[in-house]
Amino acid sequence: MSASTTSSNNLISYPIRSAPTSDDIQSVLAVYDYSSDSTNSAAKRFVRSEQNCDYTLFIAQTQTQGRGRKGNVWSSELGGLYMSIILPCVCDISNASLYSTAAGVCVQKALCSFLPTCRIKWPNDMLVSNKKLCGLMCELVCDPSGRYHVIIGIGVNVNSSFYDSPLRDTATSIRDELGHEMTITDVCKAIVHELMLLPLLIADNDSLIQAYTNASCIVGKDVKLLAAGNVKAHGKAVGFDNLGRVLIQTEIDIKSFDYGEISLRLEG
Repeated sequence: MSASTTSSNNLISYPIRSAPTSDDIQSVLAVYDYSSDSTNSAAKRFVRSEQNCDYTLFIAQTQTQGRGRKGNVWSSELGGLYMSIILPCVCDISNASLYSTAAGVCVQKALCSFLPTCRIKWPNDMLVSNKKLCGLMCELVCDPSGRYHVIIGIGVNVNSSFYDSPLRDTATSIRDELGHEMTITDVCKAIVHELMLLPLLIADNDSLIQAYTNASCIVGKDVKLLAAGNVKAHGKAVGFDNLGRVLIQTEIDIKSFDYGEISLRLEG
């Protein structure tokens, strides 16, 4: 990709692709930085200062304060893809959990173009060979006019290697799985391409939940749910409801759980 002449605060703007809107084609603007505190934090600052912020993408080669769900630290060294994209909020904020569900479907499909066995571990991890390849998180933020936008933050282990790492049993990368490095820009483009379809996914709830179910690695598996380190429930994951909540068949009945402060572990 060739850089444009626009720059601000040492960040260079690049047109990535066209994003479908209701009336026309709107360019996605990518803002690159060598190191960011957090691409989600940078995106949030931008939303809070700029009304015309949709379809802006923030990318960093490293992050000093990368974070995941529940404030967990996301290791953000060279070799990974760290990105956050701002999209318009197209559903009622009471259904905001569907953004995580839809983003999971989009990212899983994109990563399957490189690693076909990639699957989603509810709510927002991408696994290959039962090892974490990618994580994502969604946040709703208001612009100065009071309009909501959704920020989708994504971290992918692209060219990192975990062979000699203490995390080798729980983490993997595209490089480790394929045996060679991958161009990070290609991975980014594939993800952005799929994310442009997110509003369409949100609009068709039945198809969204079916797509998420098909991409899941937990359906039919025995799992346990943890809250604050304590076991909240045991059972078999049998699917997801229309808000993306996981459905667990316990010894008594089927219960639904929001991801909130819950963590899921596969048993066995």
